[in-house]
Amino acid sequence: MQKILGTFDKIEKTIVALGIFLTSVIIFVNVVLRYFFDSGFVWAEEAVRYIIIYIVMLGSSLAITKNEHIAVTLLETSNVKWFAHLVYGIQNIASLAFTVIITVLGIEIVESLHSTSQISPAMQIPMWWVYLVFPLSSLMMSVRLIVNIIQWMRTHQIPTQGGEVE
Repeated sequence: MQKILGTFDKIEKTIVALGIFLTSVIIFVNVVLRYFFDSGFVWAEEAVRYIIIYIVMLGSSLAITKNEHIAVTLLETSNVKWFAHLVYGIQNIASLAFTVIITVLGIEIVESLHSTSQISPAMQIPMWWVYLVFPLSSLMMSVRLIVNIIQWMRTHQIPTQGGEVE
């Protein structure tokens, strides 16, 4: 399982890095075209918006791996160990429930968009391509949360930010 997740990590990191690079290039080229030639790509803003959505959603999945999501850890880092474990467990189970719901609803939205053949205004790409990141990244978040819960139950240790265990 760790080998599969490691492969997904590499794929997600590559897509995120490529996305950051592409947004930078698209914005730079479009600014140069507008400034020097009074024209630009009509699809640039839309492309950058969709790429950023992919970066954020895939980055969220990666953040779960190392426990790097924004969190209020006051209760989780409590000196009362049983309470800290209770809070950590509730937090992960609630997060898992949320990501499973987003996965299911995301699949329904993608199916709906696929059946209507809706396309984006500037780029003319199917909108279900854009929305596909929501169920895929939520599914990956769910898998990563399940792995975190299993590791926590096996080791009885709460991981700190960065993925290390205390």
